[in-house]
Amino acid sequence: MSKKVWEFTDTDLMTFLMQQEFGNVSGILRIGTAGAATKAAITVATHGKEVTSGLPAVRWLLEHQARIKDLDLFVVIANERAANLALCASGDEWKNFRFTPGGSDMNRCPVSPSDCSYDTYEGNRAFRLAHSLGGQLDHILDLHSTDGPSDPAGLGIFGTDAQVDAIFSVLPVTSVYTGIGAVQGKMGTKTQPFSGFLIPRRTAIEVELGQTGSREAAELAPIVVQKWLAHLGSLDFALESKPKPTKRAAWSIMAPSTDWRVDNERLLEQYAQVKKGDVL
Repeated sequence: MSKKVWEFTDTDLMTFLMQQEFGNVSGILRIGTAGAATKAAITVATHGKEVTSGLPAVRWLLEHQARIKDLDLFVVIANERAANLALCASGDEWKNFRFTPGGSDMNRCPVSPSDCSYDTYEGNRAFRLAHSLGGQLDHILDLHSTDGPSDPAGLGIFGTDAQVDAIFSVLPVTSVYTGIGAVQGKMGTKTQPFSGFLIPRRTAIEVELGQTGSREAAELAPIVVQKWLAHLGSLDFALESKPKPTKRAAWSIMAPSTDWRVDNERLLEQYAQVKKGDVL
């Protein structure tokens, strides 16, 4: 880069990121300590238009990468084509690019292949990302924003209760969402833990930063990244612990015809249902 990162416009930064490659897949930037024992990824723009909150996090990482220690870190622009379309759109047209025209939600592809064809851009790219980084990662931080009503920030985490409580205690989020819902696929509909992450990994965290396109979401993204890195022991950053969450929500996110159902009555006592059709 011939210019300082802070001098880049969002479109400049996006162009730079699309030129980066790993494993012959574009939109993957490798920073930190190559070959370190711990490997992780930060994914942004899984839904293209959410790049508006993802890029501030990437900008911070590029400006402060020298501070990251003992971590082999991949920064992934997941749906780079939809993200670029959103950044280049006029007026409010950016809101139309959650995915590419004729495409589908990229993070539905790993769990419901019947809803996400390999022939689509999203299906093809999800496959390529999984095979490029799959088997290499210990941790993933997946940054999102939302079109629906939400708290200022919510945490979606896929792991044990202990992992939920540990990461919740240090991140600036107010709610916990766990992906447990009815998944519709070729073998019919069944209830199972849902993982919408594109790449195989040991632990995964999804953070809803707030409203898509909002200043609040853009400002929160770098803070979440710093605290997550500090939680991994890869960044010197003061962490203030807070009590574990007392309220959690679960969602069913697959095909519109799929009714919410959970087999375990005890589970329903612990989780608040998000109504079918709500956007997260």
